[in-house]
Amino acid sequence: MQINYLIIVNNICTINNHLVQLMSEIFKYCNRNVGNLFYLQICLERYKIYQSFSSERPKHVL
Repeated sequence: MQINYLIIVNNICTINNHLVQLMSEIFKYCNRNVGNLFYLQICLERYKIYQSFSSERPKHVL
């Protein structure tokens, strides 16, 4: 069963009302354009890893 990360991100962003902000935050941790869900997954993982080591917590929660 494949997980649609885009749907997950959209749901999270809608709930937190930070769609544009959250997506731009995530894409900052990408080394390439996100053309498919595989690379989006990598971006999400990098973002979560960054969050876990970040001293400043964001206003939104991933």
